[in-house]
Amino acid sequence: MSSKVIELRNLRAAPGMDSDALQTVQPDGSVVQQFYERWAVEPADGVTECLLLWLTQSGRFAAVLNQGSRAEADVALEGTLTSLHADLGQRRAEAVIAIIAIDLHPPGRRILLQASFTGSFALQDVLPATQIRAQLAALADAFDQIERAIPQSS
Repeated sequence: MSSKVIELRNLRAAPGMDSDALQTVQPDGSVVQQFYERWAVEPADGVTECLLLWLTQSGRFAAVLNQGSRAEADVALEGTLTSLHADLGQRRAEAVIAIIAIDLHPPGRRILLQASFTGSFALQDVLPATQIRAQLAALADAFDQIERAIPQSS
């Protein structure tokens, strides 16, 4: 376990990701937002909470804090949920998260990491429930990549 304390700031939603509608890329490349199939919360908010839990449960860090915590962090993570969708033509779900890790220690703040992480998972069929399960698995793939990429020492 690292002695680093991580502060996870709320992920931003990229353009087109600010809706709670399930997004599907059709075989012709068009994007459809399902009117009746919706996430319980805005995707960027839900992904932030899931990433916080993932990093906490990994055991790799001394602590993982929410944005606004009064505790002092060593590294801040900022990012953007770029994409979260099921691609029917490719028969896979994809999650793309851009992350920046910032060293919070003086004398100056410096960037430790700036990268985009793409998680994917095979799509078994086109049912909305299956699409959601595949998107959650794609998120887990991206979270694992993010966890491993966070520098253990600055």
